[in-house]
Amino acid sequence: MARQENSKLERSKIPSDIQEYADGMHEHGKKADETSSDAEVIGSTRGEIQGATVEGETAEQAKIEEGLEITVAGFENEKTELENVHASAEELETDMAEGKEIGETDADKISEAGSRLKTDLAKEQLSEAESEAQSDIELLTESIETERTEREGSQQDLEEYEQRVENAKGA
Repeated sequence: MARQENSKLERSKIPSDIQEYADGMHEHGKKADETSSDAEVIGSTRGEIQGATVEGETAEQAKIEEGLEITVAGFENEKTELENVHASAEELETDMAEGKEIGETDADKISEAGSRLKTDLAKEQLSEAESEAQSDIELLTESIETERTEREGSQQDLEEYEQRVENAKGA
């Protein structure tokens, strides 16, 4: 299945695209970590206060609940942002995997055509074309692995943060 010309990947942009997504994952992941940690602290505090007076305890509990709600809402916002970055990174991975398959097919076609050539000059040109296809394959293979490692690590962290928030809500 051939992609449209304007949807092709650019070698020079792949590393910066991956870095942009990694930076987004780190930024939103850090904020999700912070808000989940805050939720954890607020949730555990909720169960520890006794209140010096009935009114004081009621007021303290209300403010703690409000703080927890605001913190959970902040976490949910960062979670959504992080999931959006994950989706974009995954889409790039899909594009790179498709590009890699196309590169492999191209390399096979070029190699097969080269085996039918008679002159050294033509063979040399096709050999260089095959090297270019191999360069794409290597770049895409490495880039896919880099992107996947970043995304999967970020997704695993997010699961941990979500668990903190769930524990805080139930504390």
